[in-house]
Amino acid sequence: MSAWERISCPTVLVRSADGTIEAAYARLMIERLRGSQLVEIADAGHDVHLNRPTEWRQAVEEFLGGLR
Repeated sequence: MSAWERISCPTVLVRSADGTIEAAYARLMIERLRGSQLVEIADAGHDVHLNRPTEWRQAVEEFLGGLR
């Protein structure tokens, strides 16, 4: 996780609620990176952006919109 902790810009982690990144691990990632945000999307596989593109795009747009 050291590479994750070296990120120095606001970051959003979008994960599938039933994906390959464990929920507890995703929460730990968010706790360790200041300025990061976690968004979980239900009913999506590993490729959230392909399986649920509308929800993925909304999550990314909301995150980016909050940076203004």
